Amino acid sequence: MKVQFEKFSSSSKFIFDALVIFENKPSSAKKSSKSQSKYSNNFQKIDKEFGFLLSETIDRDGFEFDLAGISVITLSSQNKIPAKYKSIKKIFLVGMGLEESDSHDKAYRKVYSTLTRKVKSESIEKLAVFQPVNPGLLVEIMLLVSYEFTKYKSQDEKSKSKKKKLTEIKIFADDFSAQDKKSIKNALIIAEATNKARDLVWEPACEVTPTYLAETALKLDQKIVKVSIKEASECKKLGMGAFWRSLRDLISHQNL
Repeated sequence: MKVQFEKFSSSSKFIFDALVIFENKPSSAKKSSKSQSKYSNNFQKIDKEFGFLLSETIDRDGFEFDLAGISVITLSSQNKIPAKYKSIKKIFLVGMGLEESDSHDKAYRKVYSTLTRKVKSESIEKLAVFQPVNPGLLVEIMLLVSYEFTKYKSQDEKSKSKKKKLTEIKIFADDFSAQDKKSIKNALIIAEATNKARDLVWEPACEVTPTYLAETALKLDQKIVKVSIKEASECKKLGMGAFWRSLRDLISHQNL
């Protein structure tokens, strides 16, 4: 999956199927206040660009941005859509819950995993995400929850599934700190490594032989991981008797 991040500006291009907007649930004080808006400045700006479609939908449906609550707005030619958003077919309004009680990673994990499943069910291929809290965690969760092992599915089975797969995520924010960039980089490493391990688990034992594992290990970035492959004779010399005996019935000359 392609993952990018970009500082949001008036020149930002949106060649995406859907747009994700996060917002906290308005507090009781904000709801009752006549002097301030219930919603954040960023939300108000986007709402204005779309001709107040977002706030109108929220009011009509009674959506309140509860934690992990999601409202999907399907756009049509009848809606006022800014030129730069013309490719957007759907807008996902995602509730982050109350700021004073739901601002922690456990809550964010719930939100991001729920969002990813919703995105999958809506057959979104390219996704633009506005101002996520903890962008690294968002990337990690979306890659892990989007994972599928389809290697042994027939072409008929694959063609029957009309749902498209998420192939690209782009995160937009007013700014990205050094910590944000580092967290996104680490999230990509963790998620990709985990999904590679999942591939090995799902493969049948007749495929994932010691030789297959050795070849897979050698494909890893040798600048990051040091790989040492031991032949059967070396394992015996090293006193790895139990390990050797458990695999001695495998095809001869396999790497261990």
